[in-house]
Amino acid sequence: MILKRLSECRLDEAVQTWNRAFGDFASQQLFTSETLLLKIRQEGLSPSMSVMAFDQNAPAGILLCGKRTANGKVRGWNGGTGVVPEARGKRIGRMMLARSMEHYREEGVEIATLEVSAENEAAIKLYESAGYRLKEVLGIFHQRGRLPFLALPYSAAIQQISVERLLLIPFYNHDSPWQTQPENIINPSAILLSSQTGQELGYALFKRIFSSDRTLLEIQLYQCNVHPEAPMPKLLAAYLLDAVFQPQLNISRSAVNVGKSSIDVVEHLHSAGFDCWLQQLELMWEIEKQ
Repeated sequence: MILKRLSECRLDEAVQTWNRAFGDFASQQLFTSETLLLKIRQEGLSPSMSVMAFDQNAPAGILLCGKRTANGKVRGWNGGTGVVPEARGKRIGRMMLARSMEHYREEGVEIATLEVSAENEAAIKLYESAGYRLKEVLGIFHQRGRLPFLALPYSAAIQQISVERLLLIPFYNHDSPWQTQPENIINPSAILLSSQTGQELGYALFKRIFSSDRTLLEIQLYQCNVHPEAPMPKLLAAYLLDAVFQPQLNISRSAVNVGKSSIDVVEHLHSAGFDCWLQQLELMWEIEKQ
């Protein structure tokens, strides 16, 4: 078995390996050369940190990962690990994971995270045996059609803000899953909820998807957080969700990787008719400095 950095491999090998490894997973996107390169660029993945495995010179597995410094910590994340069907059972996933963890150490990563389907018991055991521990239970929610309004009229102000301004909010969640960080979202939008005296009460990070003629098709929510000391947090969360999801519109809506600990947001989503389409576990590895 030979392990290489993705930067040492041909692009067509990476595309072929990913598509064969994930071809039987409905939740995973398949790629062309162009779309895989786009994923790498948009998600900040690192070809020099990512790993490919070869079994008798045939591509057998792929693991994508990246790193970013946020809130003073170097954070790494796993952007997908897969093994082609005929090579499963040969501990290739374990070998690629170990190599990726070596790369994290080389790059000074302090915290590494990944997401895995809650039903994938074999993968969960693999990650836990390598030192990853449960950080959060995540849900991906979907809804289609008009929504009931969640909040009563409230005396507060909502304004559109830039991503740069969003990241300066004192209670901004830098520890949410990597897919929910603005650097990994194409054309993100953000709003800030403030009191009449200007106190920052909450924020939401989301994305609007339009058709070619600029018709709004879908709204995707990535973060919705209320100041931990704000009064009436459940009402504030509802106010933010109303502002993001525009209940009067007959469109599709989704909420991506919402943590189970976000009790108010999860309750509002369920009461509004959102279905939990996929449950994932967010696992974390805290890397000890050598």
